[in-house]
Amino acid sequence: FLQAWKAAIARDAQVRAGVFEQWQFFEMEYSYDTQVLFHCAGKLCEAPLFSETLDSAMHNWDFLRDACGIIFRLHGMLVDRELKTGDAHRRRVAEAVEAILGPLEG
Repeated sequence: FLQAWKAAIARDAQVRAGVFEQWQFFEMEYSYDTQVLFHCAGKLCEAPLFSETLDSAMHNWDFLRDACGIIFRLHGMLVDRELKTGDAHRRRVAEAVEAILGPLEG
């Protein structure tokens, strides 16, 4: 998933939708086992490739728009303290949420 996540930044909306749909399928598959879901979501947030891609996409509105489902979901888990991650990872996802919502609010 992480390799596809990184490659999605340079792809069109249809390809990105397919990549991001992978996470949705994962969540549906493990919705009965929140421990597995939260563990994997935490590992995703901590993965250097996830962080690097998110950092490089902070000003790429098309990517953020298409990835907002995953970003909002991870943000919700982080806010609810369901994920055991460091503050830097929490801030990065929160900054992505702000980058998505900022243009819509102002």
